[in-house]
Amino acid sequence: MMEINSRNGLRIIGMRHSERLDHVYPSWFKDLKNSSDYETFDANMPFEIPNRDNMCDFEEDTVLTLFGTFLAQLTGKGLGLCGSTPDYIYCSPALRSIQTAIGVLDGSGSGAKIKIEPGLFENCTLYQNKRIPTFMSLDELSNAGFTDVDYEYKHNWDLDDLFPIERKENDYIKRFNETVSFIQKEHSGEDAVILLVGHASTVDLLLNYYYEREKPYEEKYLLKIGEYIPYCSTIGFDQQKTNKKNFVINTNASMPYTKYNFTTQYDYSFVYRDIKELRHLIPSTKSKQYN
Repeated sequence: MMEINSRNGLRIIGMRHSERLDHVYPSWFKDLKNSSDYETFDANMPFEIPNRDNMCDFEEDTVLTLFGTFLAQLTGKGLGLCGSTPDYIYCSPALRSIQTAIGVLDGSGSGAKIKIEPGLFENCTLYQNKRIPTFMSLDELSNAGFTDVDYEYKHNWDLDDLFPIERKENDYIKRFNETVSFIQKEHSGEDAVILLVGHASTVDLLLNYYYEREKPYEEKYLLKIGEYIPYCSTIGFDQQKTNKKNFVINTNASMPYTKYNFTTQYDYSFVYRDIKELRHLIPSTKSKQYN
C-alpha cells in the first residue's frame, strides 16, 4: 500500500470527470421525453438517469457510463488510501462532473457536500460550433434526489456569465486561476483536503497555477488535452509548512487505477512540459516533445 502522507495545511487536488456515456454512444439520449423512456441496450449504460425539465439537454450535458461511476468510486477509494479523503469538494456544473464527485464520495467515505462552482467548467470555446449546454438547475438536482449537493453554497462565478464573456482560451485560463484563488482563500488557515472535480484541463491548469512554465501556456493544448489526461486523472499539491503561500506537487496525494490498456495516470511528459523543476519526475520511456 502507498504510504499515507501527512500534511500541515491545505492539500488541493484537481481531477478530471469519469467516462461519459456520449463518448461511447453519441445518440443515447435521442427520442427521450422523460426519464421513464430511457432503456439500456448495453451493460455499460447506467440503470437509470435523472429526470430533467428538457431531456434534450443531455446532448451537451451527458451522464456517466456505469463503468464511469465505478471508476470514480475506485478513485475515491484511492484518495482515502493516500490520506486524501476530501474535506471539501468543488465541482464543475457539468452533470458528468457532479456524478463523478458523488462516486468519489462513495469510494472515499467522505461526508463532504458538493459545492457546484461554474468557474470550474471547461473552456467555453469548445462549444463555438455546438449547442451551448444547459446544466441541471439546483431545483432539478434536488428534485432528482441529488442529496450530496451543497444547496447553500454561494458560487464565485455565475453560469450566465460564462458563455457571453469567454471568446478566447485565455479567458478560460484567467477564469480558472481566479476560481482556484477564490477557493484557496476561502479555506486559508485550514488543514484540509480540497478536491476540484472538473475536466481534463483542470489537471493541467492546476499545475500551471502553482508552477511557472518556461514558455507561455499554449492554448492549442486545450483542444486535445483529453488525449493526455484520461478519465479520473488526478494531480495533488500540498501547502508548504515553511511558506504557506507556496504549494508543491505531491505525487502520492492519490493513486491511479490501472488495468490492461488503460490507466487514469496522466501523461507525465505532457503535463510536466516546460517545467524544469519537474523534469526529474518524467520516466525516461515517456520523454516526448510537444510542439
